[in-house]
Formats: sequence, structure tokens, C-alpha cells
Amino acid sequence: MITKEKLKDKVHDLISSVQGCKATELVTKLDRDILEALEVHDLSSVLAELILEHRIIEIEYVLPQLNYRTKSFLLPAGTEVKVNT
Repeated sequence: MITKEKLKDKVHDLISSVQGCKATELVTKLDRDILEALEVHDLSSVLAELILEHRIIEIEYVLPQLNYRTKSFLLPAGTEVKVNT
């Protein structure tokens, strides 16, 4: 079993390697080590810790046709976001 810190490193590396993704997409890319570790550690708490540690950023957004639901996108820290309207 991998430690929580190693789990956070692996999740961070995966988000960086795919250049950002939705959390639902992240789950489909997890390897066996990560999945086994998630039996002990909750993915949402791992992501929250990575955000608090400024290792990843989360962009939350609401689509007009789904205004009752907040969606999010995870990116590596240091990513610059520009909204063009």
C-alpha cells in the first residue's frame, strides 16, 4: 500500500501529464496502485489537499443548461487561465 503523500504525488503527476482534466476523467486514468490506495484515502480529500498545498488548481464553472450543478476542471499549479468572452 502506498502512503498518502505518495498517492498525492501520483495524482499530481497524472493531472500534470494529461495537462488537466475533470475529476470524472481522472478516475478513468488511475492505475492499480492509486485505486488500491483510494480504498483507504478518499479522492476528494486528496484533491482538496493538493489544492490547499498549491500543487493543483481547480476551476469551478456552471453551464447555462446545467445551472443547478457546479462542474470543475483540475490543472497543474502555475497554469494561467484566461477567459475570453
